[in-house]
Amino acid sequence: MDKKNVVGLNKSYKKKVNVDNYDNLYVGFEFEFAIDMDNNTSPSSTRLMALGDDGPEEVPYNSGGGTNDKKMEEIAKHFGVERGKNNGRGNKKHKIELSNGQNFEVPVNCDLYNEENLVCQVYNDGSTPFEVVTRPVNMKMFGDVKTEVFEWLKGEGADMWVGGRAGLHMTFLLDHHMERSKWDEVVVQNMMQYLRCYYQELVELGRCNDVSRKTEYRRLMSLDSVQECSNTHHNAIATRKRDGRIWGIEVRMPDGCNDWDEIVRTCKFWMAFIRHCANISKYGRITFDQCIWDTQKRFYENHHSTDIEAQSCDRLTQLAKQMKESLNFYGVDIREGKVCDFVQDGEGEELLEEVWVRVLEGDKKLDIVKELRGKGFDNAKIVNACREVGVK
Repeated sequence: MDKKNVVGLNKSYKKKVNVDNYDNLYVGFEFEFAIDMDNNTSPSSTRLMALGDDGPEEVPYNSGGGTNDKKMEEIAKHFGVERGKNNGRGNKKHKIELSNGQNFEVPVNCDLYNEENLVCQVYNDGSTPFEVVTRPVNMKMFGDVKTEVFEWLKGEGADMWVGGRAGLHMTFLLDHHMERSKWDEVVVQNMMQYLRCYYQELVELGRCNDVSRKTEYRRLMSLDSVQECSNTHHNAIATRKRDGRIWGIEVRMPDGCNDWDEIVRTCKFWMAFIRHCANISKYGRITFDQCIWDTQKRFYENHHSTDIEAQSCDRLTQLAKQMKESLNFYGVDIREGKVCDFVQDGEGEELLEEVWVRVLEGDKKLDIVKELRGKGFDNAKIVNACREVGVK
């Protein structure tokens, strides 16, 4: 292998990082979509069908005026939120009963990330007519997001590809409450460095069709952005900060997708990506050669305003090898340029059986991991097997 293509490590950035904080991530999904009025074909790559007062009409993607206001209000009402961006803040009615028996309600400011509703925002997106944003959830609640949000929207005719205009943005937190989510800067810097090093490969990995969105939607960061953990909104990885504290990371790489299973696999990949960067951060910060940066920057600039045709990226294999332990932890793999489910080998089936036996005997997760590690099984595979059989 050409030494210039090998990722290095700057040990002067080594920090104490509690990797356990990055094992159970919460993610808020941003579903961008258009409504396909025919309900059988996707809108064209340049225009879409919206429902106007006089029936279906063609409107440009970026035309907010062409979006059906009535439909937007209907979606917001269904999910129990007010239409418009709110940054996770909203109002709810608080009932007050006076001593004389009178009752009345007052609006109380609340954090929608901590409310029961899965959806916290519904608004007109800049590149597609509609966007629905969920509050942060962990993997245990993916099934709820599928049935209550994704499938309902699909039932309304939502197209989440929109001819390559829709993205599948995901905001990751360490806790469902942003006040309790505090990212280590070196972990975020390693995420940015890895993305700068494997930008083209991660674009390819995030595509859901034969073409992928132009790079303008997910800008390649400079080294200065890495140093500052920049929160520029359109960066491929954007930080969310409050009072100087990083509470969330928005990943803007993946394309919009109409396949829920693929959405889940993509999300698991990025969870594995984050966990891997946390592990690396105990030893330093990622470095790579100038020639790699030149190649990645050239790819970014060449596709800034044009869609990207599917292509083969050999370096994905290199990335997959580096991430193997964390990919196994989340039960996914990279094969033929796509994220796919991890295929259990003979050892995997044996491990599942070993875990099941101990679960039936009433053993706790910590005891199961300790005992099976003593038998020579890989730690990440044990944890993944425990998750698969529902051990907490």
